[in-house]
Amino acid sequence: LQGKYHGNPMHIAVIISNCLREERRILAAASMPVQGPLEKSLQNSVVSERQRNVEHKVSAIKNSAQMTDQDVKYLEDLQEEFDFRYKTIQSLEQSDKNSILIKQEMLALQTMLNTLDYKRKVSDIFCLL
Repeated sequence: LQGKYHGNPMHIAVIISNCLREERRILAAASMPVQGPLEKSLQNSVVSERQRNVEHKVSAIKNSAQMTDQDVKYLEDLQEEFDFRYKTIQSLEQSDKNSILIKQEMLALQTMLNTLDYKRKVSDIFCLL
């Protein structure tokens, strides 16, 4: 080597550099896993499974949102009914405070108010989750 490349040491440096670069490429290619049809199929299967999981979660969130909308609508209706009945009982109470019907209606309104309060608290807890 000394005799052949003695006059041009740069030439031997380029040859050695090219050989080392080729060796690195061969080693890198050998260390990479071979992806045949089975590996690609498994990889696609994993991607498909992830996609199905995401789609399932999106569907669950949509269903949850629809149920929440229904709950809110129910609470709004219950609130409107309570308001109407409360105003009605207030106007009747001014004329006859001792009526048994008014007392029964007051108990029913208190139960309704407790139900509304409970459902709002439960709804707030679910919204936080």
